[in-house]
Amino acid sequence: MADTGNAYSLPQKIRSELYQLSKIGQTPCKWLGLSVHSLDIQNELHFSWQSIPVFLAILRFCIVRIAGLFYVVSEDEFRQTFNSASTTEYFSETLFAYTITVTDVVTLLLHFRNRYKFVHFQSQLNTFLVELSTQFNILKGEDDVVTAFKGSIKNSIDEVKWLRNVVLGCTAILIIGSEFSVIGNLLQHKPLSTLTWKTVGLVPFAFCWSFQVMSRLFIRIWMIGLIYSLKIGGSIVTDQLNNIELLRKHNIDCFSKDQILEMILNKFSNLEELLCDFNRIFGVHIALDLLSLTVIVFANVFQAVVWYKNPEQDGVFAFGLCGIVSSLMIFSFCDSANKVELQERAFINSLEKTQLSGFSNDLHMQTKVASFSESETMQPYA
Repeated sequence: MADTGNAYSLPQKIRSELYQLSKIGQTPCKWLGLSVHSLDIQNELHFSWQSIPVFLAILRFCIVRIAGLFYVVSEDEFRQTFNSASTTEYFSETLFAYTITVTDVVTLLLHFRNRYKFVHFQSQLNTFLVELSTQFNILKGEDDVVTAFKGSIKNSIDEVKWLRNVVLGCTAILIIGSEFSVIGNLLQHKPLSTLTWKTVGLVPFAFCWSFQVMSRLFIRIWMIGLIYSLKIGGSIVTDQLNNIELLRKHNIDCFSKDQILEMILNKFSNLEELLCDFNRIFGVHIALDLLSLTVIVFANVFQAVVWYKNPEQDGVFAFGLCGIVSSLMIFSFCDSANKVELQERAFINSLEKTQLSGFSNDLHMQTKVASFSESETMQPYA
């Protein structure tokens, strides 16, 4: 494609827009030790053993293991300080703690295992969206293509950014609230002369624990961003199908209506293949996340009710906030997957409404259109 006189070519502009969506989730993951990848300005993932993300991921892994060990060693201190009055309450607290620790470690190990698959998938997705946005050379200019692409991506960026900001805010609130709660309980129930290293260790543990509980959600935000990228692809290909007559009239390459429809159907097939790849690569991650988030929600709701009956009520806010954010993450997973499915169904509905009388009598074309009209749409594993 010819350059329009701007500093960057059209593919570079499109990759720059995609980068804005990817970095919302990927950049926090890198600095929090949740990702082993680096993201460049061209929206490409990179992996190197000698990199800051890998070092931070290993550091986080060690901290999580130390925190888990401290929880086991200081079991009695936890029960005394936080008034775990019944076996059921203690079971809920332990289930919550082990669910967080185990899923955090397993997710990080899966991230290491699938590191090159992530790089390959991101590259394939970028290439697909660039090719999809540049396959028709329109007389009205490339800038309009970028404008249309920005329109498709803007809502996705806003939604994912809102989710990120909610998690950031809740992380800060939970850390501060947990520190005040732990320190308050220690000062109220433990004379200074009776403090032990286990008791004092609850203060930094509360910080590490609250940070771990909330920060782990950022890797989920990155995955949700990928789902939105797939939804953007569906939006563009549907828009092309709905404007097939305008594409026929204004494309510089003089593609016929049959050729344009063939190209659109091929891109839709490529999108379905990407959805299959996404399910294959991220399916275990998302299934594990949804399972752990569900356990966490129930455990936190139970704990919030228990603490509501406690005269001090210190834990109501912390457990309630964690449960709400975990519920929000489950909803976001399901909502993003549903939007991809709705977008694909919109394409199928538009295809069914397409007047085939305007095309040639080529049997291959008619068969392909009919097969897409009758097919079931794919959706991300969520």
